[in-house]
Amino acid sequence: MAFEERGGLDGKRPIREVVGVDERLMTEFSQRRNAIEDRFDDLRAQYRLEHGHEPSKATQHQAGAAGHARHPRAQGRAWRAWGRSGPSGFHAPPR
Repeated sequence: MAFEERGGLDGKRPIREVVGVDERLMTEFSQRRNAIEDRFDDLRAQYRLEHGHEPSKATQHQAGAAGHARHPRAQGRAWRAWGRSGPSGFHAPPR
C-alpha cells in the first residue's frame, strides 16, 4: 500500500491518501464528513450573526467537538451500510 499527500490549501497541512483509490469512491464514503462540515458552516454563520465577528479558534474547536462523537455501536452499522452503498462498478480487490 502506498500513500500520497493531497491538499494543503489555505495554509493547512496536506493529508495522506491511499494511492489508487478512485475520487468518486472517496466522495461517496465522505458523506458524514460533508454533513459535519455543512453543519459547522451553519454554526459559524449563526455565530457571526449573533456576535458580529468570526468565532475564535477555541470556540470553533468547542463547536466541532460538541455532538459529533459516534457511538461505538454505530460503527458496525456504518460498515454494513457502506458495504451496500458503494457506487456500482466498485468492488474491493480480492485478498
